[in-house]
Amino acid sequence: MFKYSILAILLGLNISVVHANYIDEYSSERSENWNCWGRLYYTFENRNNDNKKVSLSINTDICDRKEIRPLFVDVYLHNIKFSGASYNKTSIDIIVDIEHKLTGQTEVMRITEDVGKVSEYMKRFEYPAAKSGEYEITIKQIWLMFRNNGRTVGSFQIRGDNVRTGNGYIKPNYTNDAVMALINEAKKETLQTGKPSHIVFGGNYEIPMSTGSGKYTLANKGNLLIIPRVRNNEKYIIPHLLGDTHKGEAARCEGTASARTSDGTLEYAELYNPDEAWLKLEKPLVALNANYFDVRPQLNGATWKSNKCSTPLGIYFDNISNGPTQGTHNEPNKYFAGPSYFIDEDGSKAPLDALFWKMDLNSSIEVYYSNGVSDPAIEQHAIELDNSGYKFLAIAGTGLPLSVVSPKPTPDSGLSETTRIGIAADDNNSVIYVFQGGSYRNGISRTDLKNLYYGLGVSSSMELDGGGSAAIAIDSNAFVVKGDARPSSSCDTSGVWCSLISQPDGKHRPVPSWLGLSINK
Repeated sequence: MFKYSILAILLGLNISVVHANYIDEYSSERSENWNCWGRLYYTFENRNNDNKKVSLSINTDICDRKEIRPLFVDVYLHNIKFSGASYNKTSIDIIVDIEHKLTGQTEVMRITEDVGKVSEYMKRFEYPAAKSGEYEITIKQIWLMFRNNGRTVGSFQIRGDNVRTGNGYIKPNYTNDAVMALINEAKKETLQTGKPSHIVFGGNYEIPMSTGSGKYTLANKGNLLIIPRVRNNEKYIIPHLLGDTHKGEAARCEGTASARTSDGTLEYAELYNPDEAWLKLEKPLVALNANYFDVRPQLNGATWKSNKCSTPLGIYFDNISNGPTQGTHNEPNKYFAGPSYFIDEDGSKAPLDALFWKMDLNSSIEVYYSNGVSDPAIEQHAIELDNSGYKFLAIAGTGLPLSVVSPKPTPDSGLSETTRIGIAADDNNSVIYVFQGGSYRNGISRTDLKNLYYGLGVSSSMELDGGGSAAIAIDSNAFVVKGDARPSSSCDTSGVWCSLISQPDGKHRPVPSWLGLSINK
């Protein structure tokens, strides 16, 4: 049982609390599908701005729905009795804080409502609770203000050390361990048969995640591709970037006068939708968006949205032989098509990390972290590899886990829950994991993406451009589909399956930077 005292505040005046104790009974709202915390009885007495003695007595009870989404939290106010002054309106302000215990992610919800004279009141708070597991529910504030013709004649608050706190729980459709068993079996089959797997999330199967100290699942749509890196001692996958050749239709932005920012940055890379990029990359096993790209305003009122021209941010380099665009063709710095750092629409900057994929004997993948916006280490590493004769590609993004040397702020919307995409090799370098998923809002946080890869046994991975940009296009017949049913393709192009559109406008967001993974034939 909870044990509480009450803090009552009359605006501008001292307050005395007369009485607060439990009624030792369950509320009438309790049922087998709900957990009610028990009624708590309060009485208050103080003086208002007219120096009149006013008092309030009230019962509160809080009920939360058990196990299933969405998480409902019902706040009940019973037997509201205000006396000592005339009033004709009651203003009620309630703040509820819901925290996922394992990850610490918090959502604050608030309602403010004017009602007349009431003795009973109930307000339901609805939280999606996409993450399974335990939640701490805190009623941070209950504030009642009694008004007469707009003038406050009494005001009382429950807050601070006197809040009510309880626990909620969301049960997943399948446990984290059950979903991981499916993924591990798919990985085993992929390595035995050489046929890549496509795990579909979004129905019965939730996305499994691990923090190291605990596990949870996330009820969101998503796709996990498991692709063998080597087959029969031969490279199974050959990666290539979609390079801007500056010729033919790829010279369109070079001929667009407005395609530059006010600081002179050339926005000469054409933008492509997922199926367009898949075709230009010569129908690879999978095409996925890569780097963040420049979204700053361009000349003459143009934007990347209006003229479909921009440039990748950070390192974007490919010298691997026989690619569909014969590598990248960046000028004047061949390793960077544009700024070497993340730059937002408002001009704010952040460092970018890099993923290097070397096509040596082991076809190794490594993530390099940047120490700052002006850190030359990533470019220097590229130069060293290039001068040593390596065939490799490098793309920019946010390394996961976030490095202790990575300064804040991190690129893009790291704290938001949106659509995200990531790539990594497992620590044995046996398979490539590509994840894409989450909704545009109430989706996946950067921490969630890190926890997904951690649960997959990956010590370092790379997050690529997210939000509405996060998309994959795959050879529709090349993968063994497991988990939930694969939804219909969001592209009309024959032979390709495109991930669901997450942008609110219902259209794919075209981007300039694409990575294709092709089967080595």
